[in-house]
Amino acid sequence: MLAWQRYIGTDSGSLNDIYYAIRNTSGGVVKPVTQFTADTPDYNEGYYYPNLARLSGNRALFVWYRESDGNIYYAVLDSAGNTIKSQTSTGAWGWDPDAMQLSSGNIVVAWSGSMRFVVLDNAYNLIAGPITLSNPAAVTGDAYVSVAADSAGHAILTWMDSDWSYRRNLYYALVDGDGNVLTDPMIFRTSQATEPYIFTSYEGYGNTSYSWTPPSNVDGVAAFNASLFGGPPGGNAAVSVRYANHGATIATGVVLTATLDGNLTYVNDTSGVVPTVSGNEVVWSLPDLGFLDSHDFTLYVQVPSGAPYGTRYPVTLTMTSDGPEANVADNTDSAEVMAARQVFLPLVSRSY
Repeated sequence: MLAWQRYIGTDSGSLNDIYYAIRNTSGGVVKPVTQFTADTPDYNEGYYYPNLARLSGNRALFVWYRESDGNIYYAVLDSAGNTIKSQTSTGAWGWDPDAMQLSSGNIVVAWSGSMRFVVLDNAYNLIAGPITLSNPAAVTGDAYVSVAADSAGHAILTWMDSDWSYRRNLYYALVDGDGNVLTDPMIFRTSQATEPYIFTSYEGYGNTSYSWTPPSNVDGVAAFNASLFGGPPGGNAAVSVRYANHGATIATGVVLTATLDGNLTYVNDTSGVVPTVSGNEVVWSLPDLGFLDSHDFTLYVQVPSGAPYGTRYPVTLTMTSDGPEANVADNTDSAEVMAARQVFLPLVSRSY
């Protein structure tokens, strides 16, 4: 099912209506382009911001904004385009709605404006709300909400600041299928300033959810952040290193080993731990790693003096622990250091 807003200008005034169409998985027509609403010229009715949510039973929830009363409306259609639930108002003003059916069968509809939401039961009747999410951090207002569902009957709401010239943060709240607010609005991502701004989807597609069961044992991860690092002959190459534990068991006895090509020389690093250097091996004995603990640092190695440009030298990274280890495949990574020409460009700063 597809839905969109269509504008038509007439001598009597403008028309803003919502249309929809349904295609099957092969692209065949199930329902041709059909007008869903009926705006009136020269009367400020207007239907805007259509959005769709997939429902169980091969049905779809239609949500939109009606200008005449400023309210959010919804309806339910089946896969053939037949109306199951006729146009119904949520009884609250707002714009740019989004919706999602939860694992419990209830449906959460949220919208921009004062950041409100309602809950519908599996018969598509309103059972909670409108409920306002108070968010003092959004000093210019809240806008462009996106709704996702987890596997526990919760709705995950994310949105951004309303004022396009003051979009500093992305916000988050967690609600359940009974209308309870489990996590009040909070900042989950910030630009740290008014510029550069931080954005998410304007159309309700800013987030999704997934289920993941972590390994019960240690799951050590050792990785470079790139496959190739450059440094001038006789100079240093900065090699970015990351190590982590993705398992539910605390990793103890953590040891990280970088095996350098015999032509490379260890210079220093930013790990905060003094390594043991023996031949071409650099070994760090690291603190314990809890579940999802992750750390990054930079390893500096010297490129041989007089090395021809383009010469590559392999580096291998390996992480071990007391275990037991859930997945040894991601305990090792490899990269190369290349003798490269460094080019420095001037920077001109202008104030406008």
